[in-house]
Amino acid sequence: MEDLKQTKKIAFNLSKQINNKKKPSKLINIKGLLIPSKNKVIFKEIFINDKPLDKEEVEFYEKEFEKKILSGSINNFFTYKRVDKYFNNF
Repeated sequence: MEDLKQTKKIAFNLSKQINNKKKPSKLINIKGLLIPSKNKVIFKEIFINDKPLDKEEVEFYEKEFEKKILSGSINNFFTYKRVDKYFNNF
């Protein structure tokens, strides 16, 4: 993780298929940037079933993600269980 702090930004593209017995399945796709030196994530775009969310919704989910997942440590971004739980409650 120390090597990543030397770079300024890391682009990512997260995709997750959510299957729920009570609701129709949905595909979530988030495009954004990781800034390791600041323990920050920036969501550029969020698509749910290929439909983009508006800017206010993207900012809301970005803040929620930082609060619930990152919690001050960029390492949490790579913790599968935490991220999976977040997406399942999306």
